[in-house]
Amino acid sequence: MKPRIAAPFVYASICLLLGCGSSDTRPKVVPVTGMVTYQGKPVGDAQVTFWGDAAATPAVGQTDAEGKFQLITQDRTGAVPGKYKVTVAKTETLGGGADNAPTTMDDAAKAPQYAKQTRATLPAQYAEQSKTPLEQTVTDAGPNEFALELK
Repeated sequence: MKPRIAAPFVYASICLLLGCGSSDTRPKVVPVTGMVTYQGKPVGDAQVTFWGDAAATPAVGQTDAEGKFQLITQDRTGAVPGKYKVTVAKTETLGGGADNAPTTMDDAAKAPQYAKQTRATLPAQYAEQSKTPLEQTVTDAGPNEFALELK
């Protein structure tokens, strides 16, 4: 008589193949893309954030040179369907940083002038969640392609 060892191995193999016991309980995301323009011109290298309700994880994206973006929520491409406040922020470096770091004790006393400085290149209202006039609704049905026109 042969022992019945094969049955547990077959069950374990099926579970591994089908994903038994490991389900993603996070909300479903759908693809979201768009384009950011400011005064009619594409905005490259800007961070776009879709802010849902307090419990929702924000969806973020970075614009390319043509102002186009694709959102990501945590490690998944897309955003959870719902209503969002949208922020767009872009900064530029004015100077400072490692290339201008102090090399002597006398220079170190002046260290604040060597700090890397940045400034916003878009109107401040678009970068603040409480002030942005931008709102969008992401739907299951799609298409979720948004033109964000900043003025």
